[in-house]
Amino acid sequence: MQCDRISLNWPLSAQTKSKKAFYQRALFHQEIIHKKTRFVNDDTWTFNTQISSQWDGLRHFGYQKEGNETTVNVIQAMAEQGIIGRGILLDYHSWRLTQDPPIPYAAFEGSSMPLHLLAIAKSQDTEVKFGDILLVRSEYFVEQEKKREEELSLWIWENFSAVAGDQPIFESWPIKQSYSLYEVLLAGWEMPIGELFDLEKLAEQCKNEQRWSFFVASEVCNVPGGVASPPNILAMF
Repeated sequence: MQCDRISLNWPLSAQTKSKKAFYQRALFHQEIIHKKTRFVNDDTWTFNTQISSQWDGLRHFGYQKEGNETTVNVIQAMAEQGIIGRGILLDYHSWRLTQDPPIPYAAFEGSSMPLHLLAIAKSQDTEVKFGDILLVRSEYFVEQEKKREEELSLWIWENFSAVAGDQPIFESWPIKQSYSLYEVLLAGWEMPIGELFDLEKLAEQCKNEQRWSFFVASEVCNVPGGVASPPNILAMF
């Protein structure tokens, strides 16, 4: 049986041509080592683990008021069995363009993206199942209202095992409430957060198949004590 496989990994070097990376993180650097006099090569890579597609590990963002962080169930714990399961894509970007009038959106101007995820799931005829891995194609996920931030938290808690999107941050920033969604998901619920996933080909595949659910397999790097990791992730149909 044929299995279509879609990579959700943005190139590690994707931001190297930019004048500055998101949040001033160190850019990816590659050095090719020619093993003369033979035709043999090695290479070395240096990069911030959050410079491209990533899973945030549990020690990335602790409870700020308590001043603590976890150093136990971090990246190496995720590497033991990987992050796998049923994934769903909620394609906000495509959905907003079908509205009358289309919902305006400016990704890099701090504009607010209203919380329409339930409406998107309904329009796609996508059933949300307990334990799903949520992927949001938004081009920059921002939600400004405190009430809706609380609704989002509850909805995630009741349904998902991991959340991710194509944006460099998964919640409104600066935050409008007394707590950060990062604190709750990472330090409180031990729920991985994925960022900067490449969802363009996935969205096209879902549209062609008229199905926005698929199998997800991700194997993070096994780095004891690591903060984050490239996802090494595939969506399979």
